[in-house]
Amino acid sequence: MDNPQHHVLHDPFLTIKRAAPTIALIITLASTIWMSTAFAVTGARPPFQSYSPDIDVFPQNFAIAEDQRGIVYVGSTDGLLTFDGERWLLTPLPNGGLVRSLTMAEDQRVYVGGYDEFGFAEPDTTGKLVYTSLAKLFRNALKDDLFADIWDISISPEGVFFKGLQHVFLWSPSTGETKFWFWQSRFGALRHHKGDTFLQFRGEGFRRYQDGTWQPLPATQSLTELIIQLVPLPDDGLLTISRNGDWKRFTSDAVTPYAMPSNMPRSSKLTDGVMLDENTMAFSGDLGMLYFYDLRNKKVEKINMGGGFLSDLARSQQGNLLTVDDAGIHHVPWPAKWTLLDKLNGLIGSVFSVRQFDDDIYALAGSGVYKKSSGADQFNRMDWSEHETWDLVALEDGSKILANSYVLRLITDQGAVDISDETIYPRILKRSRANPNLIYVGTEIGIGLLEKRRKGWELVYHKADMKNLRVTSIVETEENSVLIGSERDGLQQVDFILGEQWRAVATSIGPKDGILYGSAPKAHVSRDGDGSLLIATSGGFFSPQGDHYVSALSELEALRKPNEIISLQASPDGSLWGYTYKSLYRRTNDQRWIEENIGNVRQGSINAISFSNSGQVYVSANASIMVHDPHQKDPVVHPKSVSLRAVELRRKNEPSRLLSLHQAVSVEPEPTLSFRYALPDLANLDKVRYRARMLPIEPEFSSWADNAQFTYYGLSADDYTFEVEAQDDRGTTSAIAPYKLTILPYWHQEPSIRILGLVVAIIIIGLIILCSVRARSKILANENARLESMVSERTRELASANRQLESIAHLDGLTEIPNRRRLDTYLKEVWQQCIERDRALAVVMLDVDYFKAYNDELGHPAGDALLKQLAHLLSQSLRRGEDLVARYGGEEFLVVLPGADAEAALEVAESMRRKVEKSDLAITVSIGVAANQGAEFTDIEQLVNAADQALYKAKNDGRNLVRLTRS
Repeated sequence: MDNPQHHVLHDPFLTIKRAAPTIALIITLASTIWMSTAFAVTGARPPFQSYSPDIDVFPQNFAIAEDQRGIVYVGSTDGLLTFDGERWLLTPLPNGGLVRSLTMAEDQRVYVGGYDEFGFAEPDTTGKLVYTSLAKLFRNALKDDLFADIWDISISPEGVFFKGLQHVFLWSPSTGETKFWFWQSRFGALRHHKGDTFLQFRGEGFRRYQDGTWQPLPATQSLTELIIQLVPLPDDGLLTISRNGDWKRFTSDAVTPYAMPSNMPRSSKLTDGVMLDENTMAFSGDLGMLYFYDLRNKKVEKINMGGGFLSDLARSQQGNLLTVDDAGIHHVPWPAKWTLLDKLNGLIGSVFSVRQFDDDIYALAGSGVYKKSSGADQFNRMDWSEHETWDLVALEDGSKILANSYVLRLITDQGAVDISDETIYPRILKRSRANPNLIYVGTEIGIGLLEKRRKGWELVYHKADMKNLRVTSIVETEENSVLIGSERDGLQQVDFILGEQWRAVATSIGPKDGILYGSAPKAHVSRDGDGSLLIATSGGFFSPQGDHYVSALSELEALRKPNEIISLQASPDGSLWGYTYKSLYRRTNDQRWIEENIGNVRQGSINAISFSNSGQVYVSANASIMVHDPHQKDPVVHPKSVSLRAVELRRKNEPSRLLSLHQAVSVEPEPTLSFRYALPDLANLDKVRYRARMLPIEPEFSSWADNAQFTYYGLSADDYTFEVEAQDDRGTTSAIAPYKLTILPYWHQEPSIRILGLVVAIIIIGLIILCSVRARSKILANENARLESMVSERTRELASANRQLESIAHLDGLTEIPNRRRLDTYLKEVWQQCIERDRALAVVMLDVDYFKAYNDELGHPAGDALLKQLAHLLSQSLRRGEDLVARYGGEEFLVVLPGADAEAALEVAESMRRKVEKSDLAITVSIGVAANQGAEFTDIEQLVNAADQALYKAKNDGRNLVRLTRS
């Protein structure tokens, strides 16, 4: 013990072997998936974002940390990974080993524990992450013995502790002093908490670091089994995660049992835990489970992440949750005011509306009716319909009336029966408050009336002469009188009159009454929380004032985009909401209008809004229901700032190098400079936009785009300033400090060299004048040569023009991709080639879902713009140069894949479907696939028809799907 750097502690207890962590299964996750935490609605899941490395590393990760800028660090098999929201980078350790543990210091160093290696990493002046080994400081004292993995790192006032299986190392950043300890029986959990550093000496209990030594804590002698982690509790105690599965509260003075709810697993099933707020703890599990424990209500929510072993857990700088598995990192927003019910809960097809009766939730979808009972996580499909369903009304006797795709149906315990054989395409059911024996029916072609009679409910009236009216909303104004909003004929008042039979009188309401329709004769009618009428059109918002309508909701009008129709809906608690197919607005308690941030939870188009009696908001969308809990507190927003991550200099025939980020630099003439920057807003990376400029050559900023790199070529000699601004999903703008650099001139551009050059130029001009006389004799010959050159040039121009005309004849004028003429020619060519070479050939037929509705709502110019963007997106998905995407007709596209069998074609089709679904286009596509290899198609027309049949099947099965036709 003479050497102060080498203290060996002997223990009489038997050695207890530490269990190695279970290696998680390698999985593949989409770039955006969803997790489940039940808050107001059981089974609903707050959205989370997943990010997997796009560089070549082994898919096994162990630890996660985040710095104040939002840069995420991941300990992996191949070394230290970093992710700034735009790029993944790998920093290997000197020995090429894994990174087992990470801890972030306040000075933004990240301390790293690996196998037989530990140290810290921090960026140098160029932004490159540089690793410094601390393990080498202990090599002599260890006599080159291995110490295996560093499992825990803890920062304390005395320095940084690195804990291995049988070794603990201490390094002081301020003095450089080092110490280490050895324990034959192995160590357990290490934690600095409330001014004290605790370390488990397995077989003995815990000790506290004090005055340079580890002092035993007699009260902890019962904690002899391996303690994996110590999790801080709000009462200043520590909660043990133990190999024996017990839950214990630990302090330096006492160890007491800690009661957990029955649905909380034993602690041996967990890997880590953190406090999210003063009432909530989060735990990661070894089977890919997350657990949220509400200390106040003693309630546990279990969440299946679906990816196996969750090796680490951390709280982000914004208070959100970060976890890591072998696939990558997962960012979980907290608290989650928005949650989601989707296909993981059993929903299929677009959800048109949601109804809640008692505690049961009914989703009216394109593939039928789905019911989720109280306390259940999953929706079950009811056998009430095989078609689209739109609305549902509950009756006093427990039966229900369903707006089926074509007819109305009565739902009882005995089953579903049609109320009327007449095809009316019902869409909306509105129970009369003035007369409970009446139900108003909004349809695709008019307005109808259901009446309860002695024999039951009957369709007693249907006005079918309102062709293409499509009723979108109904409000009862008085008995037997309603206002209806329609998609194609604006606002109308309909009065029902009972004589020998029911009849109706419809009166249009328009500009003469104060209602302005803007770009489309579409209207939506609703009531505010106080019962007053509200009308929404593409011309604005209106409310009645006497016998006339006047403009209303001026603050929401300021948020409305030109010609946008924001449909309004009031909840039972009086709050007012507005929605379009892609945006959601809410009036706050202080009467301000805000746009809800739903970019990371919305899937496809918004179809409708409905409400539960307890205040939850249900937003129907594509195969999903977004649930808003007004009782959940709003998350605290800490906006991130954009930072310049690297400036790379490249010159021909020279290796590239990074430039300093923190001082003005000078570089050689005509360089290639690449500026890389990032704003690591993990909650909404797909919404981050950038713009940049280089002064003085670019006075204005570029347009906002998702491009996180600008490259400049051949800059001339001058002083430059590079500027970048970033905008997050909330519209918050941040900027880097202007980056200044100087491009040096070439040697011949120096002032003294220029003067000398001027003298030489004068001499040369004199010689030129002297020689000009001799040149006269050659003018005639040169003129003849020039005329011959002109003839040759005109010939080449004519050939080029012919080639351009040929190109125009084969391109679609709207989408600028091959047209039907080019497609037909190419199909015949590749069919013949594939037959001759016994080569596979596949075709993919793709169609935009609900394109007619998109055109009707936004207009044909918007539809044309959508098709152009879609064509560009599809073209980017092709595999090789011989693949071809062409416009087949209308909103249909055909993709030709020479050499692709059915499996490869399905992969391409599914990739296209996912890209469209995740894009900003707010649409989905249905896709049919057919392949000729091994099939019995006799000609190309049969193959195309087979893909068309598969497309029809994808549409029929619920849309946003890929289907394959086999011979």
